[in-house]
Amino acid sequence: SVPMVISPLSIFFALSPIKSALRMSQTTTSASTFTRPLVSSALNMNNIIVVGSANVDLNAYTPSLPKKGETILGHEFKTSLGGKGANQAIAAARLGTSKQVQVHMICKVGKDSYGQSLIQNFDQTGVRYSANGIIAIGSHTWIAAISIDSAGENTIVVIPGSNHDLTADDVQNQLSAV
Repeated sequence: SVPMVISPLSIFFALSPIKSALRMSQTTTSASTFTRPLVSSALNMNNIIVVGSANVDLNAYTPSLPKKGETILGHEFKTSLGGKGANQAIAAARLGTSKQVQVHMICKVGKDSYGQSLIQNFDQTGVRYSANGIIAIGSHTWIAAISIDSAGENTIVVIPGSNHDLTADDVQNQLSAV
């Protein structure tokens, strides 16, 4: 039988290497329809596999958003772990999956403190990953710098980094490690 594969489509199609991996694995035009096994028959319905992004948000809270060229004083700063793929994998793991069902995350993170934080979060939440394939050597972890004003409006600058390093071969290699 074929494992369940969750793909956070809003990120999935934004990243061409992941899109290529998806095309490799499907035989229909529907992004969520997989009609043939992605890897060996060793995988079964006891696996939930998420292919997607993992990133760190750097949130700066300010009374108002800065105008072009303006520097303003913020009142709070928070770092949060996320990414549509990582969030789905962690949510699936928290749904009470038993030892019989395992959640696997296929992504790339940088060889930096942010990547280590994401990996520690996977470890703490029971999300499995390929230790040999998750680190993108030479890239930083995907970062989103977010300014949020008192009304909840925001501006976001995304620096993709390691998520763009995930290739179709990486997906196949990480799947074979499941």
